[in-house]
Amino acid sequence: MASQGTSTERKESPNQRPVLRMEILEHLMQEEKTVDRDVIKGFQREVCDRKELTTNDGSNMAKP
Repeated sequence: MASQGTSTERKESPNQRPVLRMEILEHLMQEEKTVDRDVIKGFQREVCDRKELTTNDGSNMAKP
């Protein structure tokens, strides 16, 4: 398997924060600035739908 940034479906310990995937995307945006806005929006929507989107300080950004 290629170790690409898009391959985030690894088996991780339950202690891993679900925000990890958003942090990866934000890192990609800062480093390469090639991630399409629609990709980000779709990604945020997916995470929000799962009510797992949190900010760095741990507060929940998902709408109730």
